[in-house]
Amino acid sequence: MARRYYLCGVSGDGLIDTPFEPSVLGALTPEANWQRVDCRADVTSPAGEMLVWADLDDTQHEIIDALSGVIYVPFENSSGDVLTINHSIGDISAANRSAIQTALENRHVPMQGLQLSDSIAVVLRRFISRCRIRQYLVANDYTELLDNAVSSINSTKRQNIATRLTNLGFDLSGITGSTTIREALRLLIIQDKVSIR
Repeated sequence: MARRYYLCGVSGDGLIDTPFEPSVLGALTPEANWQRVDCRADVTSPAGEMLVWADLDDTQHEIIDALSGVIYVPFENSSGDVLTINHSIGDISAANRSAIQTALENRHVPMQGLQLSDSIAVVLRRFISRCRIRQYLVANDYTELLDNAVSSINSTKRQNIATRLTNLGFDLSGITGSTTIREALRLLIIQDKVSIR
């Protein structure tokens, strides 16, 4: 058994009898000790993804990895061994590091500033914090290109973002109009405390 991570779609319609759940739920058993993080900005709509992790053997992993719309997050070394969150990013094979970086940046998670000596838990915290910030901002979430300047966001949206984040206790003093969205998100993620176990 190894703990593996997947990005997947959302099933259900949000009603009491059919709540929104990860699309892989039918392939998971209670013994898998699975958990999820909702990555959607609007949690009242099925559009979007969830991050799911579960303790699985190789056969169970192959079943889930083969499901339509599922993206496996390959925290594996060059021998194909599944790594724990206490391993360093440098322990992940170069090809898998590249795949993870691409997958996360495509989901608007800034990856700059991470060191090979940082743990996999740091990557997961960053991703989960980005999901939380998305939900804090809902319709005003940063959707512009990561390397755009904050000043490229229209002024009404910028004000809505600033008001919401300030009300939640975020310090925005390090974010100016010339700050890139990538850097602004990194500064916000640092302030958002997430526990990983």
